[in-house]
Amino acid sequence: MEDECGEKSGTTLPAIAGIALCSGDVSPASAATGEVTVSATELSPLTTYHDPAGCYRVPVAAHVLASQAGTPVRIYAGPLCAGPSLTARPGDGSHVAPSSDSFSVR
Repeated sequence: MEDECGEKSGTTLPAIAGIALCSGDVSPASAATGEVTVSATELSPLTTYHDPAGCYRVPVAAHVLASQAGTPVRIYAGPLCAGPSLTARPGDGSHVAPSSDSFSVR
């Protein structure tokens, strides 16, 4: 059987597509209960994410991330919640490295 591009289709591409869809950083059906708060400096306002779910950009000049969400928060060195990461458990906080670009809550 050929697809719309004239290529022979088989089971490999659909299987890979299915894996990609199932393994992506997809927001859950319901958000985590609680909040994630990010602080930059003593004089700047806090950035608070209420009942967060999915991937977020870390605010510019972020210094500390505190998790009061009901699930772990992953802090990533790369954008779009990709690359090396560390995990802040519920009730914990973490210094945010200057190279941190994003965080996710599932």
